Amino acid sequence: MTIIEDKLRELEKIPFLGIRPQDFEDFWRKNLQKEKSVPPGLELKKIPYPLSKVEVFEATVLASDQVKLQGYFIRPKSARNLPGLVRFHGYSSNRGQISELLLWALQG
Repeated sequence: MTIIEDKLRELEKIPFLGIRPQDFEDFWRKNLQKEKSVPPGLELKKIPYPLSKVEVFEATVLASDQVKLQGYFIRPKSARNLPGLVRFHGYSSNRGQISELLLWALQG
């Protein structure tokens, strides 16, 4: 069995409704308001990394349901006040490796 076949089997297990629920807009409006009412409580913990041109941090924020969301915050060491990029993993993935995310930070 190949990796692609394995991933395809995983994807086929994901439930799909096939229709947009009637309360779709209302659901998202309520949930976005709920999230905005909770201070994110961003915590950054510096992670040693062997490249001298970037700083790497483990980032943690607390969602409104008290679930900790974790990822990486990577920035060029010499730059400040830059636009940011948020990359979300898919349904059956994870936050990935730091090395996979360096491209954007290394461009300055």
